Amino acid sequence: MTESLSARSICLQKRDLNELVSSSGTFLRYGAGPGVRVRLELDSDIPNCLIDPALLDAAVLNLVLNARDAMPGGGEILIVTERLVATNCGPVGPAPGTYARRRVKDHGCGMPQEILEKVLDPFFTTKGENGTGMGLAQVRAFMQRVGGCLSIASEPGTGTIVDLLFPSSDAAA
Repeated sequence: MTESLSARSICLQKRDLNELVSSSGTFLRYGAGPGVRVRLELDSDIPNCLIDPALLDAAVLNLVLNARDAMPGGGEILIVTERLVATNCGPVGPAPGTYARRRVKDHGCGMPQEILEKVLDPFFTTKGENGTGMGLAQVRAFMQRVGGCLSIASEPGTGTIVDLLFPSSDAAA
């Protein structure tokens, strides 16, 4: 029996995001396929965060598969980790604080604004019969469950950037 993300109890652990990125690199490269290069850029100043490693792997694999599909002729997916300190609280975005950011960036076809506004809606897909429209909705639900944020920026012909922001669990952050 398959459990939904909301029904599954998540197993939050205080973890180093770089360690998790490094350990999943081979898995992500395999998911990207032979025509797509996956490059990792890991900042050394990343705060620890509370995270469910299995759900993180599933979320990032989803983002890698979406990036791969946006580059049918091949290309590069860049996965970056970095510290982000948010100081302003706006209507959209993270609350003030320190975050570990995991960015997935592609140079694929990109999306126009009217599509970008719908990509997090459950069952919305740009893949026709090949998509369920649940991938990004599940990634957003995962980020909400761990107290983080998800943001997506995209431009036709330029590509897409997806940021996953995990609140720092470091007491001195």
